[in-house]
Amino acid sequence: MTVATALDAAAGEIAELQGLWVATLRRDEIMLVLLAGHPLAGIAAPIDLGDLADLADENWVAGCPRCRGHLLDLCDRRGFAPRITYETENVAAVFGLVEAGIGVALLSALAISSVV
Repeated sequence: MTVATALDAAAGEIAELQGLWVATLRRDEIMLVLLAGHPLAGIAAPIDLGDLADLADENWVAGCPRCRGHLLDLCDRRGFAPRITYETENVAAVFGLVEAGIGVALLSALAISSVV
């Protein structure tokens, strides 16, 4: 038996998988990573992605190419282009860069759980 996992699959991509059975095993949440003192930090309710435009003036730390693509797409749909000041595929480095005040970041909950 061979099993494959996919980070993300749009409906069009799944349609191309003829002859395969595709099942959702887990849906991953997108998490906003901010300095503890940031005005949006500590909000009890989940931050709606519509509020992402409130972060248009922030510097951003971007992740892997696919994650960076998601960030660019999400920001574009909210009317701004993120000012990416640093890029890394290392999740622990993203935390360090945010903690150092380099920028804010979006990470998947699964990626966060791999280092926390």
